[in-house]
Parts: sequence; structure tokens; C-alpha cells
Amino acid sequence: MTGRPSRRQMGPSGRTVTLCGLGLLCGLTMLVAVARAMAPASSNAAALARHAFPAVNALHETSVALAEEQVAYAGASEASGAERAKALVEALAAEEAADAQWDLYLQHRPPRADAKPFEQAYEAAHGRGKELETKLVASDPSDPEAASILAAASAELGNEQAAVTKLDSGIYDVVLRDAVAAVRRGMDNTRAALVVSNMALIVIFAAAGYVLMRGARRDQRQMTREQEALRAAAEQSAFDAMLQRGLDMQRDEESALGIAARALSLAAGDITTELLLADSSRAHFRQALATGIGGGGCNAGSPSECPTASNSQTCTFVDTTRLDACSFLAGRDKPEWAVCVPVSIAGETCGVIHAGAPLGQPAPVRFVSDLELIARKAGERIGALRVLARTESQAQLDPLSGLPNRRTLEARSRDLLAQEPPYVVAFADLDHFKAINDQHGHDTGDRALRLFARVLREGVRPVDLVARHGGEEFVAIFPDCSLTDARVVAERIRTNLAAAVGQATVPPFTVTIGLAAGHPGDALADVIAEADLAMLRGKNAGRNRVLAATDAVEAA
Repeated sequence: MTGRPSRRQMGPSGRTVTLCGLGLLCGLTMLVAVARAMAPASSNAAALARHAFPAVNALHETSVALAEEQVAYAGASEASGAERAKALVEALAAEEAADAQWDLYLQHRPPRADAKPFEQAYEAAHGRGKELETKLVASDPSDPEAASILAAASAELGNEQAAVTKLDSGIYDVVLRDAVAAVRRGMDNTRAALVVSNMALIVIFAAAGYVLMRGARRDQRQMTREQEALRAAAEQSAFDAMLQRGLDMQRDEESALGIAARALSLAAGDITTELLLADSSRAHFRQALATGIGGGGCNAGSPSECPTASNSQTCTFVDTTRLDACSFLAGRDKPEWAVCVPVSIAGETCGVIHAGAPLGQPAPVRFVSDLELIARKAGERIGALRVLARTESQAQLDPLSGLPNRRTLEARSRDLLAQEPPYVVAFADLDHFKAINDQHGHDTGDRALRLFARVLREGVRPVDLVARHGGEEFVAIFPDCSLTDARVVAERIRTNLAAAVGQATVPPFTVTIGLAAGHPGDALADVIAEADLAMLRGKNAGRNRVLAATDAVEAA
């Protein structure tokens, strides 16, 4: 009896062929599905790569170059001679960099009708800036119009910066977000296509599907990280440029500290921050500013005691109760974390930004980098302002006597006499001063000049102007003063000088003072010359006296 023929069992080779066939079929199906699902995402990604990302990067670089050009023009406005020329060269170099990045932006920008007004505004401001730069390069630094041209060029730079900021934050930030969202939707569709196309073969191809999904997710995470990095870089660049512009507009240290306090509030939020600066002796810290709530301040008393200031490096303390925490942070009621950033002014670390909060209060993103940026920018601006203040002070004062010099007297007298009050000019000349220098030396003569300068300064009112006119000559201007009252003041100065000379280590000397009254409409130079003439008449009459221009003089 014969039975039915047995069915051939599929061997390993058949299973392999079947598996390969199934895999090939699934692969083709998956390729088709993926290709269709990836088409929108690929298109969006290609658009990002060709247009959006290069355009946004070019805008960022344009903004940075414009900020550098702004800094260079600010330096040119505060400098002269070779330094001004160097600053102008740096400004032109920054402008060329900005032009190159703008051209790159124009090459890659996606077609956007709403971007046209801002692009036109940038081009218009750039054209006006070019004309001003041509005038500025051709102008004489001593020409009064050079400063106005420089200010106008800086203003046009601000207009260019504003247009770039509008394009960046107002338009292309939205474009990037929309394009990224579209890419993400395409990736989601791709994942759905993969799931549907491989549902029947999920067991056989689980490993392959896992690998594919893992790769897709890795790509997505990488793209997300890159986007976050770009966004963080853009925010950091914008904060940097904003802080630099804010500090550049300040003309004194107190205002610059105010901008630094606002920047710390933006960067730290409610976290306690403070800026400690060394005093003039650099032996003690003082709290220059403080912001936020929630943590304790630093108890360091001087830069030499502070580890951060001593090492000129940022220090981060994750827990103030740990053995490696700063000793000035120990003993707190509750554990805290802290960050200390050194502040360098004129190349020397003489300050610290301290920030801290309880352990349960996290720090914002980019917290340490923002603190370091604020410390660097604030230190640079404060250093520049101190150098500028010191230079201006040295230019206005006579280095020997400490009194205003002749040029400062002329400048201040214009404001003082602008309301045309009656005034009196006193012209003082030390008697036989050449003999003091010849017999006792110039050091003794210098001490005599400083002694009389002190007596003169102490013998007048706060509203009066005193200055060293040159050599042993001094001038004082008494506004809202009669000739009679001025004579009393001059006699008091002469008497006080005699008393001061008796107590000082200088040879005896006297002073002759001439007085002249000025009236509205009189030229100050003429009144000073009249007082000088009265002083010379006093010299001829015997010296050591006060003589007004209207006094009759008897021969000595």
C-alpha cells in the first residue's frame, strides 16, 4: 500500500533564501515607504543646509563684525594721532568682514518678502556709513567736525546692527523653528512608515529594525543638539553684543557698574550675585553691587585672601560643606553651591563676581559662561574709564601745585561767567622767586609754589576759580564779588601766606597781588591783563601788597 508522497521540508538553504527574499521584499517595501516619507524631510533639511543655516550664520558673523566696528569707532572717538588711525584701520577691517558676511547672507538667504524692508534698511544705513567713513578718513582729527562725523558713523552702525537683529530674531529665527519642525514631522512620518512596513516581519527583523531606529534616533538627537548649540551660540552672541553696547555708552564707572548689575540680574535671575572690587590701596574689598536673593555673600576681605583673585581663575564649589570648599563660604546655615569669577582691570585681578544659592536651587543654562563674559566686559570698560578719567585729570591740573592749569581756567571761566555776573580777577606773583631758585635750589622753589597754592586754595570760596597761570604767577576769579570784597580776600591770602611761611621749611617770601574788576561784555583776557598790570605796579611800589587797577600808587 503506497502512501501520499511526503512534503519536502524546507532546509536551511531554503529558509535562508526565503529569509533573504522576505528581507529583500521588506527592504524594497521599506525603501519605497521611507523614500516617500523622507521626501519632505529631505527637502526641508536640504533647504536648511542650502539657505537657512548659512544665512543665519552669516547674519551672526555680520552682527559680530558690526559690534567690533562699533568698538573700534568708540576707541577712535577717545584716541588721537596714531592710536586713532589704528582704531580707524580696525574699524575698516571689521567693516570688510561685515561686508563679506552680508554678501554670504545674500547668496544663501531663502526668498522672504518680509525680509526685504530690513535688508533695504541695512543697505541704506551701510551706504550712508560708507560716505561718512570716506569723510572721516579724509578729515583732520583736530577738525571739530571729525567728532560729529564719527558719531554719525557710529549711529549708522547702530542702524545696521538693528536691521541685522531684526532679520535674525524677527524673521530667520522663525524660519529656523518652522523648518526644524517640518524636519521633525518628516522624521516622525519616517518612523511610522518603518513600523507599518515591518509589522508583519517584526519578529524576524526586530534586530534590524532596532538598529535602524536607534540610528534614526541618534541622528535626531544629534540634530537637536546642533540646533540647541546654534540657538545657544546666537543667544550668547546677542547677549555679548548687547552688553558691549550698553557698557560702551557709559561715561563713568558708576554707570558701568549699573549696566553690570542689570546684566547679572538677566544672567542669574533670583540667584544672589555680588561684585567685590578692591579699593585704591588694593588691600580691601568693597561690595560694588549686589543682585538677587537666596544665598549668602562672600566674606573675603581683600584680593590677597581670595583664592579666585589670587589664582585669577574661575572657581566652582558644588557644596560649601565639602572639605575643598572655600574657607570664606564655610559655616553657612544651609549647604550652598557657589561660583567665583575673577575680574581683571587694566591687566590686574582686583575684583571677584561671587554667585551662590542653596543646593536645591539650580543654576541657569550658560550661567558660568555668562558670569565670565560679564566679568571680562565690565573689567575692560571700568579699566578704560579709569584710564580716561586719570588722563583727563592730568590734562586739567598743574602737576606741581595741584591747581587747575591755565587752559582749564579758561574753559571753566566760560561756564562760570556765562550769566555775565560782575567779577574780580586777582593776579598774584611771588616776590623775588628767582632768587629763591638761585640761592636755595629748584626743590625749595617747588615747595614754595606748593605752599602758596595751598594758601590760595584755602583762602577762597568754593565757587571761586584759582589756577596756576605759569611760573610763579597765579590767577583767581571771584564771581559775584565787588572790588572791596576781593581786596579783603587778597589781603587775607597775603597775611595767611606770611603765617604759613613762618611754619614751613622754606625761606621767607611774599606775594604781590593785583586786582581788576570785570563787567558784562569785558573780555576775560583783557581783565587778566589789567590785573597783571596792577600787580606790576605793586611790584614797582615795593612788593608784598595788594593793589587794584584803580588805586593810585606812590613811588616806593
